[in-house]
Amino acid sequence: MKSKGGRMPGVKILAWSVATNARFPLASMRLLRGPQSCDQIAGENIVPIGLRSASAPVQSNAWLIGPLTLLGVTLAFCYGTTLQMMVTQWLYNNMYHYAFLIPLVSLYMIWERREKFRGLDPKPHYVGGISLLLLGQFMLVAGTKGGLLALAELSFIVNLFGAVLLVLGTRFFKLLFFPIAYLLFMIPAWEILTNQLHFPFQMFAVELGSKLLELVGIPTYHDGVYIQLPNVTLEVAEACSGMNYLIAVIAVVLPAAHLHLPSWRKQVILVVGAIGVAILANPLRVSIIGITSYYGLSDNLHGPFHVLQGMIVSAAGYVAIITGLWILSEPRLAARPLQEETGRTQMMFKPAFSNRQSRYVCLALSCFLVLMGAHLNLTDPIPVQLKTELKYFPIEIGQWKGQENTPDYPVFRELRVDQELSRVYRDASGKSVTLYIGFYSSQREGKELISYKTQDLLDSRASELKVSLEQPNTVTLRRVVHAENNRKRQILYWYDLDGRVVTDRYLAKGYTVWDAF
Repeated sequence: MKSKGGRMPGVKILAWSVATNARFPLASMRLLRGPQSCDQIAGENIVPIGLRSASAPVQSNAWLIGPLTLLGVTLAFCYGTTLQMMVTQWLYNNMYHYAFLIPLVSLYMIWERREKFRGLDPKPHYVGGISLLLLGQFMLVAGTKGGLLALAELSFIVNLFGAVLLVLGTRFFKLLFFPIAYLLFMIPAWEILTNQLHFPFQMFAVELGSKLLELVGIPTYHDGVYIQLPNVTLEVAEACSGMNYLIAVIAVVLPAAHLHLPSWRKQVILVVGAIGVAILANPLRVSIIGITSYYGLSDNLHGPFHVLQGMIVSAAGYVAIITGLWILSEPRLAARPLQEETGRTQMMFKPAFSNRQSRYVCLALSCFLVLMGAHLNLTDPIPVQLKTELKYFPIEIGQWKGQENTPDYPVFRELRVDQELSRVYRDASGKSVTLYIGFYSSQREGKELISYKTQDLLDSRASELKVSLEQPNTVTLRRVVHAENNRKRQILYWYDLDGRVVTDRYLAKGYTVWDAF
């Protein structure tokens, strides 16, 4: 633009931050007519600004590789036993076979967003990071010492969040939040949710599957989880409820939506649609099994053909998800050169002092994790022995005489107690009472007082019972009645933790954790 006199006047402009989009002047720059050197304008009150061409490389965060690798190794050492038991659950629990892929998918999501990490300056967030790490370590110790494996496994995710926030700061935390949160799918704790949903999903599959069979002219009658056809009866068992398939579908569709759909509304549409497809797929599979069984196309309901039917329905569900992703995704534009997006020049990133802080914080955190790992993995609780062995428990109590026997329920042989007593006491009239006492001198995962193995026997339909003693007090026990061999058997039980008589399994777990600390 020329002035009235035909000369281009000096124009002052403000340089704005491109990287952070912060609206504050970084420097004052003057556009001058004609070539002039810095010496010619040295006397003016102008602050020079560092510029570089668009082709110059952005400051690399490669220096983070070493410290973060060290942090990852020490975190794995701290969680050595917990991770080992987690992988064991993946191997032997059919519901979690997919979990082997979850860490790889998480890493892939981070790799896909790698360009967004370039040029980010790590700024440790001490308050948030330390708070999350303290919470995570509390969960780890409570889960390990109290025999709560799911709590210890969940603490791994919490500690990952805390480490990222403490070492790298909030901007890295926001970018890494979804890939880390996605790791929740590898935690073998989903039974807490799915166990409550198996039966409703079984009933839904029975009702809708029966209606689909009637639509094609096959008469049906369903009672509970059974579908009766003229020539065969189908049972929609718990393993056929479709919950495992639903969890696997959600684990697949979430990263796909996150990576390929920029709008959160489209992400929600895809996820909700995928859940609907997964829910409807199971009744469809049930109806296909009914059709093939009714027409004699498959005599073996549990053979290879049954597996093939399930695979076909599952594949159709994934095809529907991929189709939805293709419809909702936007066409990608060809990648433009960097200078077209940010101009021919970019601001130069200067090494920040926080980089050095991140190194020191990472080193300190690694040392802390090594100490915690050594305490959790290399030390055992000190056993507390009984003053008198259980075998010296009185063989005669009043008119009752005891006789040694093996436990009536095989589950008691799997509890790995340190000492046990199993006797049958009888009186003169022939009445009998079976007494079982199991004692743990110390507890750890897999060797614990409150075990899932006894949950069906002891805690199903149990009620409280107050027993009056000779002293002026009462003891609260738990009572459960089981039908065995056409007769009812009453079981009274309680837990004794350092002299505390407890009947609730969760309260007993709480006392175990408290004693561990």
